[in-house]
Amino acid sequence: MNIDKLYAHAYDWLIKYGPRFLIGILVLIIGLWLIRLLIRVIKGHMHKKDVEPTVRPFLMSLLSVALSVLLMIVVLKMMGMQLTFF
Repeated sequence: MNIDKLYAHAYDWLIKYGPRFLIGILVLIIGLWLIRLLIRVIKGHMHKKDVEPTVRPFLMSLLSVALSVLLMIVVLKMMGMQLTFF
């Protein structure tokens, strides 16, 4: 394969898929930040409402994992992956 053809293919790929990946990475970073913020807020409310101390870590980890999985699915869909297996 000629090096010029390789550059042309790489350039076409970058123009076609580059913005999707950049937006996906940006959504991932913002989403992870929002999940951490939401977990902190909910943890504070649990302390105020006097939720059972042994249940708090379980609920926090469950919520964190569930939101992270949903975020990953959204980001993969934004990047153009076919997610028909879900």
